[in-house]
Amino acid sequence: LGLLTLAELEGLYKRYFEYIRKKYPRKKILFLHFPTVLDNRKQFIERGAVILKIINKLSLEYENLISINIPEENVSPHEDDDFPYHYGKETYEAFLKEINSYLL
Repeated sequence: LGLLTLAELEGLYKRYFEYIRKKYPRKKILFLHFPTVLDNRKQFIERGAVILKIINKLSLEYENLISINIPEENVSPHEDDDFPYHYGKETYEAFLKEINSYLL
């Protein structure tokens, strides 16, 4: 419980990005997708896929929105923590490389 429904996500994201565009018209929005490859819960894997699809679609409409998703092969678990959204050094380095490609 406590999660927004998948049906309402696109409209809410659109409203949020519209607000950001009006308030900060020249600022880039980097949307980092949390990889779900280490998660075995179907609900969150599906949710991640839907969010990726929504953000990729909206990035075509909002030129300042940049969708950043790293390949599964670049995702590694944290060395000392088995929570599926705590990643290893290689994962963060892959994100950094992607972020830098849009900022530099």
